This record gives sequence, C-alpha cells and structure tokens, in this order.
Amino acid sequence: MGIPIKRAYFDKGFCSVPVLKTLKRRKIKFILPIPVRGKSGGVRKLFEASASHKTSYTFNGPKHGEWEVSAVVVKKYSKGRCKRKGARWFAYAVAGLPKSVQPHPVFEMYRQRFGIETSYRQMNQVRARTTSRNPVIRFLLVGLAFVMFNLYIANRQHFAICLKNPPLNLPHFRFGLRLFQIWNCCKDNANPCSTSCCPRWIVFSSMPVINESKRRPP
Repeated sequence: MGIPIKRAYFDKGFCSVPVLKTLKRRKIKFILPIPVRGKSGGVRKLFEASASHKTSYTFNGPKHGEWEVSAVVVKKYSKGRCKRKGARWFAYAVAGLPKSVQPHPVFEMYRQRFGIETSYRQMNQVRARTTSRNPVIRFLLVGLAFVMFNLYIANRQHFAICLKNPPLNLPHFRFGLRLFQIWNCCKDNANPCSTSCCPRWIVFSSMPVINESKRRPP
C-alpha cells in the first residue's frame, strides 16, 4: 500500500525467529518484548546485571536454528504500586533505534502501544453487534464505531475546555464514553434536554445557583 512504517510495536506473542527474520528482510524498525520462560537460563541470564543495559540475545530453536538480535534490558522498581515491591526486569528485541537511545526511554516508547489497545477496547463499547458474516457490513460497523469514538474524544476535549475555569462549588462531572452513548440516543428524541438521561440535563440541573459576588476573579 506504500504506507511507511516509522516503528512497529509488537506483542510478545510475535517473538519468534521467523517473525524476526521477516522484519530484518523488510528493514522494519521494531520493539518486541522477549517473553520470560522457565525459572532459569534463557533470557533470565540478561537479568543478572545490576542495572539496565544494552546487549545482544541469541534465540535457539531446533526448528529455526540460532538467530541473534540486539536487545535492551530495563530494570524498573515497582515502588509499592499495584501491591508490588522490588525490581522488575523487561527485555526487548530492538532494531533501528538510534545509538544514543538509553534503555529506559525504550520502555516508555513501548508503553505507547497500550494506548492503541485502549482505543480498540473503547471502540468495542460503541460498536454495533451483528450476526452477519458479510465482511463489508462488519467492516462498516467497525468504521462507524471509530467515528463515534473520535467524536467522543472531540466532545470530551471541548467539555474540558468549557470547564477549565468553572464557578465555585461546581460538582465533579465526568463525561464518560457511556454517557456519550446515552447522549447520542437522546439526540433522536423530540426534546432531548427534557429527559433525565441527557448529559446536558444532568450537568445544568446539578449546577448550584451561583452568587455573582462569589465568582472567581478573572
């Protein structure tokens, strides 16, 4: 299709010698986590260092033989988050990274792919369901779901701008994706703002009467 690939971020399930060979043959830059298997040996040998570092790693398999790749090993401290303590190790097979890039930025770069997974998860929340096996219909519903999701993002940003400097005592309000779905349903009604499920009704009916003398100074 002629679409240039700046960098590919893969799930660890794609970490195999055939995939790595294909990426090298097509000269694609990538970051691919190396799965940790077993209790000793293998990729765990890379975790014997005291800090994050760059190195190389060789895959060994009876079917595809040996294949060496550049690797980045990152040591991250949990600091009590998610009830975890101590250090955790992450290993990535990489290609096409500048030599000046340190291990920790590689960890942050790979985290960008989780935003894509979140978008797909939220897209499925608004996607219409069908039992049709027609790929055209199914693809159309996915496209419409992404359009709705992008409209939700735009409306949420607009809503945040409107509440950037709200009056005093404005109650907390969260314009979530579920509320956006209800709003789209209410728009088809004859008088959407007269129903209690309309977001505009929820916002303005919950706003207290503000004394002009108690407004925040500009």
